[in-house]
Amino acid sequence: MLTSGAATFVYATSSTPVVVGVLAAVSLGAVMVWNVLTVALRQRLIPDELLGRVAASYRFLVILGMPVGAFVGGMIANEFGVRTALLVSGSSLVAIGAVVPVVLRSVGEYDTR
Repeated sequence: MLTSGAATFVYATSSTPVVVGVLAAVSLGAVMVWNVLTVALRQRLIPDELLGRVAASYRFLVILGMPVGAFVGGMIANEFGVRTALLVSGSSLVAIGAVVPVVLRSVGEYDTR
């Protein structure tokens, strides 16, 4: 999340197409890594009998968040410009990425006893 947010923040400030393209690729690559890591973490923490339900709930919340994020981003871009929307997005991702390790530090292995 930190990498994706930082790349988004930096390409919001750039006007060079090649730099924007490379940073967009870095951001999307970081999102792919995040997706793999979250699936692996869910598989490690969630009991097998609940894994399908938890995965479906996670997907539902992610897909529900997409139009909300698009709406908010569109409103920011309409009011303040696309660069500002990207700066807000990048800043938000960096802030969330800084909090996630602190939250996940307290998560332990599922006890099967």
